[in-house]
Amino acid sequence: MENEKFVFFSDPGHGWIRVKKTLLEALGIAERITPYSYENGEYAYLEEDCDASLFCDTWEKVNGQKIQFETSVCNGSSGIRRFASYQASSKIAQ
Repeated sequence: MENEKFVFFSDPGHGWIRVKKTLLEALGIAERITPYSYENGEYAYLEEDCDASLFCDTWEKVNGQKIQFETSVCNGSSGIRRFASYQASSKIAQ
């Protein structure tokens, strides 16, 4: 898991970190992600206020290093807002 970069997406109103749902499961936090985050395919888009902090804190504890981010900024409303709300029961596509 070390040396992985994550994308932080933002629009004028909010931001999200894109994380593979399998990674959330491996870190043991998949069931703690709220419906304020989104999901699409194999990825969860963790909202910046709560779920992203949980992920970052857990990642840093497990790996002993800070997360590295790339950023993607949208000047209008992000398409992420049209994804389905995260549901713990659908964390990993079968």
